[in-house]
Amino acid sequence: MFTTVEKITRLFDSVSVSVNKDGYILIPSGGQTKQFIEVEPGLLRNREDAADQYVFKVDTSGQVYLLTSGPNALIRTPWYGTSGFQALIFGGGLLLFIITLLKANGLPSKRL
Repeated sequence: MFTTVEKITRLFDSVSVSVNKDGYILIPSGGQTKQFIEVEPGLLRNREDAADQYVFKVDTSGQVYLLTSGPNALIRTPWYGTSGFQALIFGGGLLLFIITLLKANGLPSKRL
């Protein structure tokens, strides 16, 4: 069970899955990077712990999932769904909000 703070911070967590030069699938987890190998189509097994398995799935709409042996599922997000892009949108909106508040309160503006 997560506390409220942990729930909020997990919203901004992202996992970057990659493949190394030896063909192992690298998945960061718990502060370390685990190496997986595909043993059957769609079934990934941890190189060091055979009980740690992930399932790679693509649904009919093309959405990519990586289902873990734990309570987590990794879902591929488009570029506009990444936390970095969302933070940029939030920061831009916050800046516009602050500028609007300053202008609405009659602060002098520089005229050309």
